[in-house]
Amino acid sequence: MSFGALGANAKDALGRGASAMGTSTTTGDGGMTQEERKSSKYLVYQLLPSRYGMNPDDLRKAMQSK
Repeated sequence: MSFGALGANAKDALGRGASAMGTSTTTGDGGMTQEERKSSKYLVYQLLPSRYGMNPDDLRKAMQSK
């Protein structure tokens, strides 16, 4: 789910939990927070033609391994 739907604490917790279980998380179409990228070992960067657009810097960060 997107950051706008869940908020920073939830996205961070989901990233830590998914990483502990060896699975991935997804950004949703609301962008990506620094905390989410740091806490998620495997992150799927969702890219949609939404009102949020695409941030090339976030895309590069998403591709970096933890």
